[in-house]
Amino acid sequence: MSGGDAGLAALLRYIDGVRERALAGIRDKAAADAQALMRAARTRAGEQVRQALGEVRQDAEARIGLARAQSQARVRQARQALTSAALLRTWAAIEGALAERWGKGAARKTWVGHALEQAQRHLPGGTWRLSHPAAWKPDECFMLFEALRASRPDVALSFESADLAAGVRVTCGQAQLDMTAAGLLRDRPRIEGLWLAQLERAVASAPQRRTGT
Repeated sequence: MSGGDAGLAALLRYIDGVRERALAGIRDKAAADAQALMRAARTRAGEQVRQALGEVRQDAEARIGLARAQSQARVRQARQALTSAALLRTWAAIEGALAERWGKGAARKTWVGHALEQAQRHLPGGTWRLSHPAAWKPDECFMLFEALRASRPDVALSFESADLAAGVRVTCGQAQLDMTAAGLLRDRPRIEGLWLAQLERAVASAPQRRTGT
C-alpha cells in the first residue's frame, strides 16, 4: 500500500470514529431524553390518575351523601306515614271508647257528675243550661241534680236536647263548660303531642331485642 492510500485509510477511520462518537452521543442523548420523557409521562400520568381518583372519590361521596339523604328522607316519610296512621287509629279508638263509656249507665252518671263538679268550680251562679244528646233522659241523674241544687242554691237548671253524640255541655250566660265527647277532644294538637310523647317514652324504655349471630 502506498503512502497516499495509507493516509486515506487513516482519514476514513478517523471519520468513522468521529461518526461513531457522534452517533453514540446522539444515542445517549436520545436515551436520556427518552428517560426524561418517560419520567415526565409517569409523573403526569400519576397526577392524572390522582386527579381522576379524587374526582371519582368526590363523585362517590356526593352520590353516597345523596343516597343517604334520600334514604333518611324516605325513613322520615315512612315514620310520618306510620305516625299519621297510628294517630288516626288512636283517634278512632278514643272516640269509640268515649261513645262506649257514654253508652253505659254507670259510666254515664259518672261523666255527668264530673261535669257538674267542674261547672261548680268554674261557672258563676244563675241559670245553667245543660245541653245533652236527644236520646238521653236527664231523669237518670236526678239525684245528682238534687245534690247540686242543695249545694248551689244560686243555680237554676234548665235542660235542652241537642245534636250531641255523647256528654253534656253546661252554659251560663257567656261562660260555657263543654264536657261533650267533641269538646273533650277539641284540642287535638295538644292531645296528639301528649300521645306521641308517651309513645316515645314507651319506645325508649322498651328493652332492645337482641338478634342472634
